[in-house]
Amino acid sequence: MATVKTGLRGFAVASGSLAGRYLLGDTLTQRCIEQRQEHDRRRAALFGLFGLVMGGPAYLFYAHVPAQLGRWVEGKWKLVAAMILVDWVFFMPLIYLPVFYTFREAAYSRPTSCRSLCDSSLRFWAAHVTSDLCAATPLLVTSDVVMFTALPAFWRVPFLSSIGLLWVIYISLKRGSAECEH
Repeated sequence: MATVKTGLRGFAVASGSLAGRYLLGDTLTQRCIEQRQEHDRRRAALFGLFGLVMGGPAYLFYAHVPAQLGRWVEGKWKLVAAMILVDWVFFMPLIYLPVFYTFREAAYSRPTSCRSLCDSSLRFWAAHVTSDLCAATPLLVTSDVVMFTALPAFWRVPFLSSIGLLWVIYISLKRGSAECEH
């Protein structure tokens, strides 16, 4: 029973911290960088809901995947390298970015069906995944090294939430508005 409570608490902390991070990052971007007169509430909802939903997969990935990889990889630095590779090759391009792009397309393209949402999200992913992955790489590598050498699993997503504001500002500037290149 304690494991279930800890797991649920981990989900809640991860979802709450990511929702807060994405709302704060988008608000800073809209107000301070773009200097918008009117706060785009649809865009804020996009970022807040994305953070809330992404907390679950992020918690599962950053809290549980290292333990599973540890069965096959010996040594702390080999495990860190394996996590960076899995994060860069699998999690970021195949889970994180597609979920964000899907939220973005749902907010802005107002699809008429699940099929049209999937199609437009896939097109957006194909057009932007490479540049967004390249932009994320320096922060991804740095944060993964710190997370997997110094932090217990429970605190990994909140740590990402605190240092990841730079990433949120990037993604908000590049992909947050409806006017973003398609």
